[in-house]
Amino acid sequence: MSLELGNQIKKFRTDAEMTQNDLADKLNVSRQTISKWELERSYPDIESLITLSKVFGVTVDSLLGLTDKNDSPRSNNDKAEKKRVTRLLKGYIMKTRDEKVKVMMDQISAAYSDPEVKKHPNVMKFLFDEAKDLDKNENYDVVASRLCKEISLYSFEHPKEPLKGLNTLYYQVKGYATKYDGIAIAAMMLPVWGGQ
Repeated sequence: MSLELGNQIKKFRTDAEMTQNDLADKLNVSRQTISKWELERSYPDIESLITLSKVFGVTVDSLLGLTDKNDSPRSNNDKAEKKRVTRLLKGYIMKTRDEKVKVMMDQISAAYSDPEVKKHPNVMKFLFDEAKDLDKNENYDVVASRLCKEISLYSFEHPKEPLKGLNTLYYQVKGYATKYDGIAIAAMMLPVWGGQ
């Protein structure tokens, strides 16, 4: 059993001979939202997940890749179905998060093991501290943001001493950092933009 929500959405969409625009219109979301779901850069909320299952004529379990067939019983009670889907989606997000944490830990370890990086104790320290925080809190977006800032600061302070291991790590985690920083800035700007 594997949970591959993005692949499943794409599979069911293409099986239904729908474009991302077609599906977006049915769900009243943007085409970019569908693209992000399929690439697993974001996830549909519970209501959208249930709507997706209805649009494709499959169960939420099938959509999450929990069953090979559409043989899972569907609850007649919407409230019970929402609770069940919430549990499934939380499990899916936790599994995906665990995988992202493991991958990022491997990426930090690779940079930490780089012979050139080992010559710089201050770089070793910030890599070790971020790996420790990632292991403790599993918040890969925050760690990615701090890593990118630390790597950028090092590169600015040492323009003639680029470290390949650090540069590689930067490009591996910058997507998570950009997402986190964008959300943080939007949250700070919301009062200025007139949000409630």
